[in-house]
Amino acid sequence: MEVNARLGGSLALALAAGVNFPEMLHNWKLGRTLAADVWNLKHVFRHQGQPDVPPRLGAAARFAVDFLRPNVGYGLERGDPRPLFGKVNSLICYEGVQWVRSRLHATV
Repeated sequence: MEVNARLGGSLALALAAGVNFPEMLHNWKLGRTLAADVWNLKHVFRHQGQPDVPPRLGAAARFAVDFLRPNVGYGLERGDPRPLFGKVNSLICYEGVQWVRSRLHATV
């Protein structure tokens, strides 16, 4: 097995562009993605009254604050919103397919 500890040549360009790799790794480790946060918000709205489920307003406010905070990893950039639109589109398509599949399995 070979271990190569050298950094790639594109790392300097990413750092110059302002990419925050430590925060990205931290968010990745915590599972902080748009899909995971939307799933968590959906879970909060569906399971109110159960233990360890925060109030809806607090969960929605936290999601909104995290969504609008820069460098969370959602892809929201003022100059180029296309990555965010792509993520939201794929999330909606995935949830839509899952919903249709659940309806088809319920009728069988």
